[in-house]
Amino acid sequence: MPSSRALFLRGFGGVWLCAFTSYYLQFPGLYGSDGLLPAGPAWRSSERVPFADRPSLLLFLGTEDDVDVALELISLIGVLVSASVLAGVLHASLFALLHLLYLTLFLAGPTFLAFQWDIFLLETGFMAIFYAPFGATVRDIDVIGHPMAWVLRVQWVKFMLCSGAVKVFSQGPTWRELTALEFHFASTCLPTAEAWLFHSLPPALLRAGVAFMFVCELIAPWLLLLPVTPVRRVGVLVQVAFQALIQLSGNYNWFNLHTCVLLLPAWAADAPSQPSGRPPRGLVARLLAPAVAWEQLWGTRLGGTLGAVSALGALGVAGARLFPVAVEWSAVPAGAGPLETLTALLATPQAVRIGNHATEAFVREMLDSALQSQCTGLYLYTVTVLSALGYSLGGGGGPSSGADAALCVDARTRGAGREEEEKERSPLIPSSCPEGEGRGGGEEGRVGGGAGWRGALGSMGAVAGSVGRACLGAASLLLLGVTLLPLSSIASQPVEALVPSVAGLRRATLAMHARLRPFHATSSYGLFRRMTGVGPRRSEGVPEAWGWGGLPPSIVEVPAVAIEGHPSLRGGGGAAEEGWIEIPFRYAPFGERRAPRRTAPHQPRLDWQMWFAALGSYQRNPWLLHLAYKILSGGDGSATLTLLDTAAYPFPPDRPPARVRAVLYHIDFTRVPSPWANRIPGVALQPAQCGWAGPYAALNASSRCGRWWRRRRVREYFPPLDRGSLEELLIKPRGWPIFADAAARQLDPCRDRAGDAGGSDRALPGPVCDATVLARRAAAPLRRWVGWELGGLVFLDAPLLVIAAAAALALALGAAARSCGGGCGGRRRGQAASGVML
Repeated sequence: MPSSRALFLRGFGGVWLCAFTSYYLQFPGLYGSDGLLPAGPAWRSSERVPFADRPSLLLFLGTEDDVDVALELISLIGVLVSASVLAGVLHASLFALLHLLYLTLFLAGPTFLAFQWDIFLLETGFMAIFYAPFGATVRDIDVIGHPMAWVLRVQWVKFMLCSGAVKVFSQGPTWRELTALEFHFASTCLPTAEAWLFHSLPPALLRAGVAFMFVCELIAPWLLLLPVTPVRRVGVLVQVAFQALIQLSGNYNWFNLHTCVLLLPAWAADAPSQPSGRPPRGLVARLLAPAVAWEQLWGTRLGGTLGAVSALGALGVAGARLFPVAVEWSAVPAGAGPLETLTALLATPQAVRIGNHATEAFVREMLDSALQSQCTGLYLYTVTVLSALGYSLGGGGGPSSGADAALCVDARTRGAGREEEEKERSPLIPSSCPEGEGRGGGEEGRVGGGAGWRGALGSMGAVAGSVGRACLGAASLLLLGVTLLPLSSIASQPVEALVPSVAGLRRATLAMHARLRPFHATSSYGLFRRMTGVGPRRSEGVPEAWGWGGLPPSIVEVPAVAIEGHPSLRGGGGAAEEGWIEIPFRYAPFGERRAPRRTAPHQPRLDWQMWFAALGSYQRNPWLLHLAYKILSGGDGSATLTLLDTAAYPFPPDRPPARVRAVLYHIDFTRVPSPWANRIPGVALQPAQCGWAGPYAALNASSRCGRWWRRRRVREYFPPLDRGSLEELLIKPRGWPIFADAAARQLDPCRDRAGDAGGSDRALPGPVCDATVLARRAAAPLRRWVGWELGGLVFLDAPLLVIAAAAALALALGAAARSCGGGCGGRRRGQAASGVML
């Protein structure tokens, strides 16, 4: 079984694969020359700064003319490299390359890549560089934990604490009253069909869900920092359950996969609970003995049970104290059974009330106690130092001394045959020798020749390895401080006191934090600071028939922008004008009867940005007017239009609409007819015969039960516009390309631009540019492909299928490489040459 470290590295390679593949599929429509925000003009107008201040590969790969080809090449390289990592090629250089590739894309496209999970991805990607091996492979079994595991644990805790604290500090009524989930499932950016079911749950359960969320974000993260493996694993399981619920109700791209992978270092043990291979000896054994004994203590059945029960009990007590539940038992009929009791309590307005003691004062006191205390910093640095010391001395599972290394080197020539036979039977057999080195075959492999140059070479290699691991341990101390510093955003005072000032560590950490800022190596976060879609509260004079649990009714009014086209230039405009046809997006809500679609781990950036545009105005979103211009231009080769639902696009390519406008709606899910839904004014109820299944009971979208949404027109978002006016007012002033026809879009950017510039100033070599354009044309059908809709309820998303196919192919190739290890030139030689972890 691979170690948690190996699983993390390969899993994070899968996260990178999702991110790069998703970007590559959308690049031409977003940042290509025919995209919404062409990268070429933006790059020409940007200020040239040194690489250390703006670490972008475009400084070396792209000129003003072929920057869009360079960006597409970068994303394609990212797909290939991340697939290699997922297949099992694990090396720090690959993770450094992936981070730099995605950072280049991030800096080149701030509008559509300005999401917190992009920043979160960059932070984890940077830290993963130092968690990955700098040698050829990752060993399956480590003698002592890796020091970067503590840095990654702290990163997860920081992310969750920031996310929970900003909700409390925002003073939003939905978080304070625990009603946020009564809005969230309909107001999230791209809800799933399952979100409709969650939206119809009883208010008492939804408010209990908010309480559970606060426990997961404010209390449970601390479990991941304890030096007791069973306790940390309870914390991991709680967080995995939380992430699974989030993933079920919304399309949050690869974010939930990312967070679950980031939990693997917390699952890992800090020392083996059982001996493996040849144990360390001498000074190393004495230094590591306490850590090993501690891990073995909690690795017993009694220790594991005690740790797990203690963790669950602590979470239960904390939840009960912070969110006390008051039950009106008079609402339960006499003699009712458990199910009848629960039903009666949930269906009675005043039967269940949940308090909230997780106030701003409580959270600030908790955070100040932890973040302003030098004890916290001393603890974190102590466990990291111990882990680094054990890793550097113990070798992370390798030889515990230079003598052992010499034995391993000498054994390669004397005992390789026997080990080859053993590994053929069991490829994961433990070994005290580094990967690619034999253990020897009995006394013949351990005696004779070891005192010669092979032994000396092995000793030198062991010393060099120990020095390298010591440097990695020192780097982990600096990165720990770099990760901690952004916690100042939720603390009353700066948290520099967490970093010890011993030996200039604090000064060095602050300097590194400033130097790494352009690389987005660390950041603060704050997801869902305020809940959107909150309608009028009617807190005063609420009739007895409205509301639930003593609170005003949760009226949901989610803003959503719909774009409509009209085939004629003539018309009086206004809401009463007929002939306007709504243009469907792929994933954003469309009409009232199209079921929400699942697309995660794909990140549809246009649809997400439409959600944010509905919260503002079109004047602050010029890309939205550019989208209107692309719709008016039409054309079969339009890259931008492939971002829309081309399968249901209402206008033929050669007859685009003559005018385009946008309308702002307020939307909400329909509801199951229930006691609580009947107490919300203006809600749209499903017909009674549909039952609890609602639109799931519909055989097709036109049936009586097939209505998913309620939409109410609010106002015009932007007025009717034609192509000529947009071209003069927006396109030409911004220097965006104008394509007269579809043929203009098919120009070869390599040859045509080379002709303009004489081919002398292009940074991309001709064959590389040609290969990138060839790949673009080959991927064009995949980019146009929307997916398959089965029966109106099941939708198989095309980008999701493409990402899944890419991941499956990478895993299959990795499995084939591992199975071929022994028969393709020797298992050890193939492993050392390719770096594939076995």
